[in-house]
Amino acid sequence: MGDALDLVGLSDMGDRYPATLSGGQQQRVALARCAVARPRVMLLDEPLSNLDSKLREQMRDELKVLIKQLRSTAVHITHDQTEAMALADRIIVMRDGQIEQMGSSRELYRRPVNRFVADFIGVATFVGGEVAETDAQGHVRVVTPAGFSLWGTPTVDGGATGRVTLGIRPQNVELSNISDDAANQTVGVIASETFLGDHTEYVVEVEGHKIKAWSRKDFNTGQQISVAISPEDVISLPET
Repeated sequence: MGDALDLVGLSDMGDRYPATLSGGQQQRVALARCAVARPRVMLLDEPLSNLDSKLREQMRDELKVLIKQLRSTAVHITHDQTEAMALADRIIVMRDGQIEQMGSSRELYRRPVNRFVADFIGVATFVGGEVAETDAQGHVRVVTPAGFSLWGTPTVDGGATGRVTLGIRPQNVELSNISDDAANQTVGVIASETFLGDHTEYVVEVEGHKIKAWSRKDFNTGQQISVAISPEDVISLPET
């Protein structure tokens, strides 16, 4: 057991009862008990769910190192998208007991097969519309019922036709002062702002649609600004 406590950084607490330890230390004790058996496969069911955000981030990093040291396969069940993306070599997204998609974090984030996966892996604004045309690069121009036109990139093979849903990641929305027109650039108005230190979360109203945007630039609520999004950063999903 001493070696297992060393693995989880609790070698100096071997004489204490788990109930006298902090939440994070108790989680480490549980991992140490598992490590004693040196299992080939570990099932971890929401192991970090009861921790505060900073401790969860610390334990997430330690858990990743521990699993590599044990050379075990871990099946980690979580509803936390950040936790899944940080820990997993492969992610399986499930809904109602059915597999929606499996793959690496990058695959699921950049090429989700449907809106459910796109919404689970990351934050996005979704806009529905009809495909009006396709260019030589495979981008599709989608027109919303309100007449708002936006170019996007299909995430499934074979392109896109008919009704689709566009997914827009807030970090891919570029906000700036009004400038010349460019592809996927339009005028919007800052509807709300939430300052979070390293960036500000904006909600921008664009032709009747409210789009989330993250920026390090400072704008004021009610300010008219330019909104630009590269077609490669707008994911076009089949409407489901």
